[in-house]
Amino acid sequence: MYLEKDGNYITIHLKDRNILVRENMGDIFDLVPAADFLRVHKSYVVAIKHITMIEVHQLIINGEKIPIGSTYRDLLRSRLGLK
Repeated sequence: MYLEKDGNYITIHLKDRNILVRENMGDIFDLVPAADFLRVHKSYVVAIKHITMIEVHQLIINGEKIPIGSTYRDLLRSRLGLK
């Protein structure tokens, strides 16, 4: 559903479990399908289909609040067809 960076580690949040890996966010972002995933913050990459709500500074996936970085806000809105 989404990837969360914490220092040198990334937690891969799946529907039923989490997987912790030691990897660079840029490298792991290259492994996921660009059409299905979007970077929304320096520490978060999300699966577009799992977004349930978007607010100005955050979005919700599976009840979890994920921040939207100002650098990524316009790209998110553009990809989702929002103005």
